[in-house]
Amino acid sequence: MAFLEITVDDREINEALQRLAEKTSDLSPAMRNIGEYMRMRAEENFANESSPDGSAWRALSPKYAAQKQKRRGIDKILQFKGDLRASIAYQLQGKDGVAIGTNVAIGAYSLGAIHQLGAPRRNIPARPFLGVSDADVEEIVAIIEDFIGE
Repeated sequence: MAFLEITVDDREINEALQRLAEKTSDLSPAMRNIGEYMRMRAEENFANESSPDGSAWRALSPKYAAQKQKRRGIDKILQFKGDLRASIAYQLQGKDGVAIGTNVAIGAYSLGAIHQLGAPRRNIPARPFLGVSDADVEEIVAIIEDFIGE
């Protein structure tokens, strides 16, 4: 099954993690909090129909919007059955990492990747729901600093 994963390599986050690693060899409690925060942020992106940077997702085509409304009574973008939104989860990667992503697939294709990155040949625009904004970087650093202070 396909898995979409977004990797963040940010100087501020890495420096905060290094300071925490100097205090403990097990970063998993902080990683768990970061994972939960990022899962929550992805949920907010679905609720707001926006990318991590706050920009609105491209609207549905009028034809598809009408079909979707008729078949499901749903107007929200990327929420036909709710499988993609419900599949967003985080997973600890050892003692010093966390991955957030989705593993919903249609056949051999990752539904998350199709919508995160777009599929031009299928006329599906990118509607990113995973990612880290500048405000998220600040919050992640604050999460890590809370553990440094403990």
